[in-house]
Amino acid sequence: MAEVHRRLAEEGHPEIRPGHGCVFRFVDSEGSRLTELAERAGYTKQAVGEVAADLEALGYVERVPDPEDGRAKIIRLTDSGRDALAAAQRIFTD
Repeated sequence: MAEVHRRLAEEGHPEIRPGHGCVFRFVDSEGSRLTELAERAGYTKQAVGEVAADLEALGYVERVPDPEDGRAKIIRLTDSGRDALAAAQRIFTD
């Protein structure tokens, strides 16, 4: 994992940490609810919420209203998030 993060830093994403994977690995292309991410990752909603908040502050995800439930939010990747995910996928397939 240290090699993956070193290479991500080289590709312009030095702030990505191993714990961020619970969002990057499980978010759908159109976005996912926090509860879905937590369930998929096997973490608590609170833990995934903290990771999502960190990634939001870094500009990798955004929270938008869920069109099906006005009380819920969808977490989706920003352009920077999609770029970081693509870089990680390239690194893993090298």
